[in-house]
Amino acid sequence: MIEMNNRGNNIFICIALLTVSSLFYVHQQVESVSVGYRIKAQERKAESLLDQNRSLMYNVAKLKTPGALEAKLLATSASFDMPVRWSYIPEENQAEAVKYSAAPSKFVTYKRFVFELLTSRAHAQD
Repeated sequence: MIEMNNRGNNIFICIALLTVSSLFYVHQQVESVSVGYRIKAQERKAESLLDQNRSLMYNVAKLKTPGALEAKLLATSASFDMPVRWSYIPEENQAEAVKYSAAPSKFVTYKRFVFELLTSRAHAQD
């Protein structure tokens, strides 16, 4: 009877080891497939980023070429004049022109921002 008990224990241990090793093997196979999927996803992402980089480098090179800039300006018929110190800009619903500085100081810009902010709130409350 003792021999039967030892033999049963040995069979149980063998089955347990076989089960654990089988589970370990299946886990390793699943992980290898998962890693393969992650590698493919990273390769697709890297290829996409490289394509975007090539496109952006082409756009930068195209923008930096003087010929492209000249062709774009000629196509739009743009004409440029030297700026003057003061320019008169008429507003839509005013008969007289309002005088703006061509290069306002930071304080003037800040005052204009605050004034426009307050007037926009006043119009919104009406």
